[in-house]
Amino acid sequence: MATTYLGLNLISTGSPDYEAGTSLLALLSANMTTLDAKAAVEAESASGAIGITQGAAVITKSSAAAVMTLAAPTTGLPAAAGNNGQILRIVSTTAQAHTVTTPSNKINGNKAVLTYTGVGDFAELIAYNAVWYLLASSSGVALS
Repeated sequence: MATTYLGLNLISTGSPDYEAGTSLLALLSANMTTLDAKAAVEAESASGAIGITQGAAVITKSSAAAVMTLAAPTTGLPAAAGNNGQILRIVSTTAQAHTVTTPSNKINGNKAVLTYTGVGDFAELIAYNAVWYLLASSSGVALS
């Protein structure tokens, strides 16, 4: 039975169309989870840890999420269980003073906190060698 991912079908290993490790369908099926991870969306409705390292973390908490934490990325490429090159977007859907805190010096190598103020405020981060680097942000996000 096929499962749909991003408009594509995942062929189960029990399907007659699946030839382990050799067919085009097998190769496509093996990569569907990688594609899905890049498009992952995690709703942050309570203070706590952001659990994804790529995709979008959407802060939906109606009061200030003052204790949002983001772990430092892991050095290395995703194929070696690292996070290098992964892009994470953190977006606020409420006009609250949300804060996202990383371990010391894990944003741009010398910062640790993103503070949000309004609806639609965002920060886009890329992981590289155990540090998050700010690629872009809205004017309502302060970095400290």
